[in-house]
Amino acid sequence: MELIRRFENLEKTDVAIAGGKGASLGEMTRAGIPVPPGFVVLSQAFDRFLDETDLRVEIDSALHAVKHEQMHTVEDASEKIRALIMSTTMPRDIVDAVLAAFQGLGSEYVAVRSSATSEDSADAAWAGQLESYLNTTEDRLLENVQACWASLFTPRAVFYRFEKGLHGKPISVAVVVQKMVESEISGVAFSVHPVTEDRNQLIIEASYGLGEAIVSGQVTPDSYVVEKEPRRIADVNVFEQERGLYRSASGGNEWCPIPKERGIAQVLPNDRILEFAGLVIRIERHYGFPCDIEWAFVDGAFYILQSRPITTLRFPATPQDETTEMEYSDAYRLIERRLGTFQGLIRLFRLRGVRLLVNDLYIRIYSGYPFLITIKNGDYVSYITKEGLERCHREGADPVGSEDAFSQYLVAFKDLARSTLDLAEAILLTSKVTDEDMKAFFDRCVRSMDFYKYTDFHFSDGAYERAREDAPMLARMEELGRFKNDMRDYLNDLLVKDTSALERLLRKIGDQTGIAVAALKEYTSDEVLNLLKNGTRIEDGIITERLQASILFNNDGTIVYLRGKEAEALFDRLVYEEDSQKTKTIRGVCASSGTARGTAKVITADYDDFQKLYRLFDEMRQGEILISETTSPDLMPACRKAAAIVTNQGGMVSHAAIVSREMGIPCVVGTRFATTVIKTGDEVEVDAERGIVRIIEK
Repeated sequence: MELIRRFENLEKTDVAIAGGKGASLGEMTRAGIPVPPGFVVLSQAFDRFLDETDLRVEIDSALHAVKHEQMHTVEDASEKIRALIMSTTMPRDIVDAVLAAFQGLGSEYVAVRSSATSEDSADAAWAGQLESYLNTTEDRLLENVQACWASLFTPRAVFYRFEKGLHGKPISVAVVVQKMVESEISGVAFSVHPVTEDRNQLIIEASYGLGEAIVSGQVTPDSYVVEKEPRRIADVNVFEQERGLYRSASGGNEWCPIPKERGIAQVLPNDRILEFAGLVIRIERHYGFPCDIEWAFVDGAFYILQSRPITTLRFPATPQDETTEMEYSDAYRLIERRLGTFQGLIRLFRLRGVRLLVNDLYIRIYSGYPFLITIKNGDYVSYITKEGLERCHREGADPVGSEDAFSQYLVAFKDLARSTLDLAEAILLTSKVTDEDMKAFFDRCVRSMDFYKYTDFHFSDGAYERAREDAPMLARMEELGRFKNDMRDYLNDLLVKDTSALERLLRKIGDQTGIAVAALKEYTSDEVLNLLKNGTRIEDGIITERLQASILFNNDGTIVYLRGKEAEALFDRLVYEEDSQKTKTIRGVCASSGTARGTAKVITADYDDFQKLYRLFDEMRQGEILISETTSPDLMPACRKAAAIVTNQGGMVSHAAIVSREMGIPCVVGTRFATTVIKTGDEVEVDAERGIVRIIEK
């Protein structure tokens, strides 16, 4: 088994064995970026340590007792697990491999840093959760490696594991061992300004001595804002440096005073600022995403100590050449390149009256999935690739895989729902809505949708299949389906209704800015923030084009937006009528068995016209066959009258499936286009057992 690997033999795809930090250092070394040499004690070394010492069972037992909303249980488990790891002898072959690699570096001092195998991913950023040990000598090396392993279970790391829903998922830790550079100057850099989120600006922070002083927040560094194009220094903020962190003569680190004359001077001169800015841009271009970089300067040269994605940016970047000005033919080729041909996409949902702002928030939870949304004349349709759907199916069991996971999922969602609505009410009581207020609100909306997605059929169907052989899990799935109604009611109260929190906040913003609420609904969420922060308005012509047609899709984690004629042309080229719509037989999935025959009543929700919906409910007769895009608690008056339910979308724990089973009526879901083929008044027969709906007489 491989235990050690040098940086030059690692690349960014090696996160599973080297962790985010180790894989990144290897990737940069191979790319020719100046990185001090080092090696990684691979995650399988830690796994071997746990297996050979029989610690895994004891660790799992301690974690099983954690209720992360009760902090004392987190602290108790952490203390027990770390004591076990630190008191257990490391296997001899791991000891020999680590010491041999250390000798190969030829350095008296090294930095020893934890590198979790899910570290700095799009879903989980462990930065600051685990431990690092600077200026480590050979006699402390093994102890510090073991301490890095133990830091996977510090109280904050255990809490983070549960808060992010990572408990039960395989998480290991690698350890980076890197030659120490005796920094004259060090700091951090962000390739995108982390506050303004201006993609054309980067920011560099610098102080004397080791960078740990900045990372730990114990000094106030200089900060320099640099514009990328054209390259120039836009702003310099100098703060007096009274002390710096340096290596002590006896090993370890110590604080040393900075002479007054040097302390009040600018830490990095302008030519060095521009030189280092070029290196920051080079790293960002290599990775293709905004980066958070730790660096050091010694003997006239810059060294990169770490680079990871910036996880604090609220939304991914939208490249200028891939937004609304893109020619539709270019966009079509981009969609084909990223998502495959449109004919290969699988339609998920079709609704009316869901505006761009809500869709902009919704697609955030799918920024890492091959996902596309089209909006035309008030019709919203979402799509995903086959590979993306398979991924959703695999992930669908995450909240219901165990009783503990399900309990934590429900508690966390209820806490989030309550605090989100409370936040909205608090903002409404303020004299003026700020961008910080709305950023916090939007973030919570996205998190709420992220919880809710597990109840959607493209997630829950995968879990349902697994649950067929697992009675307790099947019971949890049914409970999740019932709880979905409460979740949907909450999201309606949050985002959809005329009295929703979002609607009332937009009215307040409208009063504050003089912009109509209808227009604000066609803003993206970052445009709302820019409006509140800088007063930047969207032109009326752009709003009109967005109402005409909009397309949003994922381009490798970046959300691309198209509007107006470009979006409409692309829409017409992409969307097609399935030949199967000409048939009189429609196939779907049996969600509740049985057969029924009757007159069809086609009812689809329109979030812009609930009064029309209520009229359709009144017109529906007892015993008719309800044909709908999907059902929800809003459609319950129609469901109660129905002899059978047929939907375009949905799965085994969709609302239609659950209410049909409870009422004992047949239900066929996932027909894709029943509402297009079947018209109100048609005579239809539902054979749910076979998943077939036949039109007997038009």
